[in-house]
Amino acid sequence: MERAGNITKITRKNKAGTPPTVRYRYRLGREGKPVFYKTRKAAVAHQKAVIAAQKAKGNSAMDVLQADTLGHVMTALGVLKTSGLNSEHLVQACRSYSAAISTTALTVTLGQAVDEAMQTPRYQSLRPSSKRNLKYRWGRLVKYIDADTPLGAVSVVDIEGFLAKQTAGSQHKYHVDLGVLWNVYFLKQLRHVSTNIMQQVVTPMRVESARRMPYSYDELVSILDQIEPFSELDRLIQIHFQTGLRSSECMGLTTNMFQIKRELIYLPHGYSKTKMDRNVMLTPALLEYIKACNLPDGRLFSSPYRTLVDSFKQACKAAVVEPKGMTGRQTFISMAFEGLFESNMSKLQAHCGHSIGSSTTVNFYLNASNPDDVKKYFHLPLRRVNETAWSDLVAPHDPE
Repeated sequence: MERAGNITKITRKNKAGTPPTVRYRYRLGREGKPVFYKTRKAAVAHQKAVIAAQKAKGNSAMDVLQADTLGHVMTALGVLKTSGLNSEHLVQACRSYSAAISTTALTVTLGQAVDEAMQTPRYQSLRPSSKRNLKYRWGRLVKYIDADTPLGAVSVVDIEGFLAKQTAGSQHKYHVDLGVLWNVYFLKQLRHVSTNIMQQVVTPMRVESARRMPYSYDELVSILDQIEPFSELDRLIQIHFQTGLRSSECMGLTTNMFQIKRELIYLPHGYSKTKMDRNVMLTPALLEYIKACNLPDGRLFSSPYRTLVDSFKQACKAAVVEPKGMTGRQTFISMAFEGLFESNMSKLQAHCGHSIGSSTTVNFYLNASNPDDVKKYFHLPLRRVNETAWSDLVAPHDPE
């Protein structure tokens, strides 16, 4: 039994102005001593030397019984003993299993194996968003390698070539999801393979996503000037930017969730990311906007979210505003911290559905805001309802 070991790319940041240090770590098994090389070529050469030495020397059964493997063997022997069987039955079962695995891996294609993985109870029990992401990434691998390729013929080189085609920011996530496919589904759930080849694939460096920035008050005014009042896109922007609801929560809103007398939106647990009921308050200006809207029965938004985002991006370009994405949550939290919640972080986190005391709010959403913007921001919906009332509250906007 060959154990090729793993090669992992390690990138270490240095001081400003100094390029990062890159090393390739080779390790044989979890307990193996790591060896570092400056180039991947040197690490691969060492790996090949280890494989050659193993072939020349040969492995005994105890060589592969590491701590985790030994635990599985002891469990299997205990089951046999309880059933009145001896260890010979375990040897026979292993031989039959290995024969079945090697045959299956050559007869089942990659496309068939991925389809079977998506039919398993484990996959079906995942959240819709998780299933959608896995299906997308696995599907791209199938398209790259070819659905008709035998599963046993897929190599480390194929997978590393596929990862190299992805953006730097997504390579690590693709590596994780393909590791799940091979280890959880192909190896454990479906038993199509006997080893997880993803352990031999170099782990890409994790790249931190750029911080998403909020829009200023003047930027939003300019963008809204390019959008038809009370249209679907206008409703999404007003609600998203004035409540701080997540985009997915906004898209799931229905008319009966708006409790006008109580001046809030009631978000049932099935529509909230946190899976908990939540009351989201409506500001007086947004409340007037909702009353003036001719809200449809049922769902508020019938257009796909991506279509609305593309339209928003076009409005940004028409207003000569740099598109930053649909960052209504970042904008709301930045404006509301000192505006609506008077610097009370706990109340802000309860409103937004963040855990009280969580660092997420500060690390990913809260940005410094102009005090003048904060004063005017939550009156913004009145521009659509009553131009006179809005003019009394803030200075009229002059796009010139």
